[in-house]
Amino acid sequence: MWGKTNESNITKIFSPISRLQNIEAENGKLKEEVSRARASLEKCKEDNERLTDSVEVSEAVIQGLQQELSQCRTEERKSRDVIQNQRQVQMLQQQMSVLADNQTHTDERYSRVKQENAGLQARYDLSAETFKICERAIQYML
Repeated sequence: MWGKTNESNITKIFSPISRLQNIEAENGKLKEEVSRARASLEKCKEDNERLTDSVEVSEAVIQGLQQELSQCRTEERKSRDVIQNQRQVQMLQQQMSVLADNQTHTDERYSRVKQENAGLQARYDLSAETFKICERAIQYML
């Protein structure tokens, strides 16, 4: 009996000690896991901060690119306007050239008609003078 009771008491004593050792071992493991988790959390915070900074930089870059795109579109519209204006200028220059040619032809024709008119006026004046002479001659003869 003494052996069983003693054995039972030893088991009762060693059982909590064993349990305490198991708990301390588990506690040590948990402390290591907490330490790793904290390190991981710190790394995650650093990564998050780095990514936040990266997002801010990316947003700034995107905003800059949007401004550049807007400027490019404005420049493109201006270029189209310039090209359209150049075409209009070319068309107006061609029209001016045609008008200048027409003016030259009109001036030449005007000069010819003016000369012809002067010749006809001289013939008219001569005919009128001849008519007056003839008229006087007829009156004189009558």
